Amino acid sequence: MITTYIFDLDDTLIPYDPREARAYALLREAGADTARMTATDHSLWPEVALGRLPIEEKWYQEALSGGISVDVAKRFVAAMTAFDPAYDDALPLLQRLAAARHTLAVITNGPPGEHQRAKLRRAGLDRFFGDRVFISSEVGAAKPDARIFHHALHALGARPEQALYVGDKPEHDAAAAAAVGMHGVWIDRSGGTAPPPPGVRRITTLADL
Repeated sequence: MITTYIFDLDDTLIPYDPREARAYALLREAGADTARMTATDHSLWPEVALGRLPIEEKWYQEALSGGISVDVAKRFVAAMTAFDPAYDDALPLLQRLAAARHTLAVITNGPPGEHQRAKLRRAGLDRFFGDRVFISSEVGAAKPDARIFHHALHALGARPEQALYVGDKPEHDAAAAAAVGMHGVWIDRSGGTAPPPPGVRRITTLADL
């Protein structure tokens, strides 16, 4: 019997890719050097993961390294932090699961601190999760590493077979969860035809859970 429902955050509960696409379009229009930006991203991310550099500052420095103006760099950071509302199917599902007294949690790869949690607050979803938000850089392991799943299960007091994990990446999310004995679900919002990994259930909307 499933008692615990755990969710990925970006592109599962709240859109991420459309926001990123809008932000990077600003840089392309300004003629940014994307190769230099990628190098800056790789060099600064360890500082972000350790909590020594806010991700917003990383984005700002990354944009400037591409040779664009301060104004465009600021607009880029603003676009990256203009979080979208939750998907339409997220709130009804969470309300239904909460009413049934299931345990709800989030496992997400991302920077430590408030950045990921701010997305939940702005979308009005934080009330469903409380302190049950497990962020890779705080745990010390990132999906698909089994350790982040085991850490969350231990904190939640749930056995793997009691927990379902749903995410938008078939391997890093659903298959990784299934590999530790959880019910792995891949939410494929594009409705593609690719088969799910072995042992993984594929859905196209959260309403299917």
